[in-house]
Amino acid sequence: QNLNLTKAYFNNYFELLKKNYLESERCKYLVNKYNLKETTDFGCVKKIFINGQDISISAIEMINKIDVINENTDLTKVKTYCEIGGGFGLNLQLLINNFPNIKKFLYIDIYPVIYYGTEYLRKFFNKSVIDYSITKKQKEISFSKNDNLEIICIPNWEIEKIKIQIDHFHNSHSFAEMSDEIIQKYLYFLKDRNTKSYSLVFYSDKGNEKFKPISFEKIIQKLNVNKNVNLTNVVQSDDKSNDKLLISN
Repeated sequence: QNLNLTKAYFNNYFELLKKNYLESERCKYLVNKYNLKETTDFGCVKKIFINGQDISISAIEMINKIDVINENTDLTKVKTYCEIGGGFGLNLQLLINNFPNIKKFLYIDIYPVIYYGTEYLRKFFNKSVIDYSITKKQKEISFSKNDNLEIICIPNWEIEKIKIQIDHFHNSHSFAEMSDEIIQKYLYFLKDRNTKSYSLVFYSDKGNEKFKPISFEKIIQKLNVNKNVNLTNVVQSDDKSNDKLLISN
């Protein structure tokens, strides 16, 4: 009986969620502007059917962030892109499908997350994915000097081998879950690779007794941040669901 009640609750929740997205003008704008194909594989249940296709709600919220980032730092001029903490790879998938100028991607994450992200991206981009089984044999990690799509997916312990100049770096939320020491190490790495621009997404709330994310004020002190943007979700659930976007370019 409890399982049936829980199932009914979630079904009602998903139906209300779908209704809110389908009625959202922002959602309609994003779906018409961007390519959001193939975002509901691997058993996705939080999705809507719009413009003749199923689209993941996570993809809609992700492309919403990408759209705001692009307004504040022109992604159409980027050729090399690095993301630390890319989750299962959705952000890179959306960038590849919508910004054909970006051909070289570096995706860094902890194990086992990097494995899941690598296999997710391999499903769509096949031989363009270069994984740890290849890079672990290399003394240096770099992009090929051509215009072919390359997605280098490596665990965080391979970071010192990277010999790549980065046009744009992105991190969403995971910096807020790291110590100052680890963040400083990553910032040194990025500066050493002559990173031209940054987009960093942070939690807007201050956490609680059990979890205290690093404040974006501290990051502002460490980077030459010139834009501090409030990110509004496509569908609002509460004020705390909004994020902070920091831009340095």
